[in-house]
Amino acid sequence: MALTRKIMGLSLAGILAACGGGGGGTANSTTGGGNASGNSGTTSASSLSESQRLFENFFLSSNGGAWYYTFYISFDDVEKNSRNQIFNSSAIINKATSQSNQSIPASPLNFGAQPLRASLFDGYNEVATTPSIKSGTYLVDGKIVYYEKPQFDSFRYYYSGDNIRKDQLANDNKTVVYSIQLENVSSKELIGSLVNTNAEAMAANPDLLDFLRYKNSQAAYLPGSAYLKFSARQLNDLYTVQDCYQSVVFTVPVNSCPEGDNLQTVLSKGIRKSNITYFMRDGTITSVGGVTMWVSNSPIAPVYEKLVDKIYQTFFELNGKVYMGKLSRAGSKVSMDYYDTYSRAPENGLLVTTTTRLDYIIFFNAAAKNSISNALKKTF
Repeated sequence: MALTRKIMGLSLAGILAACGGGGGGTANSTTGGGNASGNSGTTSASSLSESQRLFENFFLSSNGGAWYYTFYISFDDVEKNSRNQIFNSSAIINKATSQSNQSIPASPLNFGAQPLRASLFDGYNEVATTPSIKSGTYLVDGKIVYYEKPQFDSFRYYYSGDNIRKDQLANDNKTVVYSIQLENVSSKELIGSLVNTNAEAMAANPDLLDFLRYKNSQAAYLPGSAYLKFSARQLNDLYTVQDCYQSVVFTVPVNSCPEGDNLQTVLSKGIRKSNITYFMRDGTITSVGGVTMWVSNSPIAPVYEKLVDKIYQTFFELNGKVYMGKLSRAGSKVSMDYYDTYSRAPENGLLVTTTTRLDYIIFFNAAAKNSISNALKKTF
């Protein structure tokens, strides 16, 4: 059987996986988070759509917040050890799990848009950790704007009719960079043995169930355990701006392309980025917020982008310079989670990594999260 490494958090505008920074909820809570048919906190359930009611059952801070759970195995562990050695290693004991507790302080129905609050924890003993700094550069309304903040700061949830929406804000805390709408919101109770958890709930953490089975765990879910599931679609065209030197270091201001100061010059002779040479004939010239932009006719190969249906290469003119970027279009289906699977190539024994995308994300309530953490503690 292949081994997997669960990756915590995705990067498209920092919003997709929805795990990260801030505060809210307690790591050691044994109740809260609601159940599949529980109360919705301070807001009357009759005033909410069914999707909003389920969302508040988990995400309201008064209900304990929603828990995103990660169980992962490192690349080095897989490369150097057999499966049994990995499951008995100190790496599993010390760092196999991480969690984020995410919440909103009040109902958007009564109090408008609500900031996302989150706390991060590492290891099965749930040691609080500091969120990493996330950054990005975007083209919004004809201007380049920047985002550089602790992971998942500057996100807000709000309601539009019966729908649930989520925005990411730029550094000014006003400019909306990216918006998604939650879809297919559902919740299910978790009953019985953890090792028999349904595949949907643990799709992003397959090694967790294998590990508990390997350890012959007899743990069962605590009463009231449940999980929340939803997918999402992108609401706006998202124009990211890339450093033309393709530096891994976040730079302000972002570097323009040295090949020329207008699209005609740059694309007539061709510009090579990410091992692909782009020419004028490979795309279409358009205007975006008053900015002249070239957009590739064909999407970038999926191997480079794991987060939405299709991504397009862009180049645009601004203030006498040419910049490079990417476009993901409104309506794109967002990949909410993913994990890497490792296996050995039969012909040469080399390690092969395969990434599996999930079009939904799972959050647990406090009872379910505590059930998992308690089960792991008993195996170590």
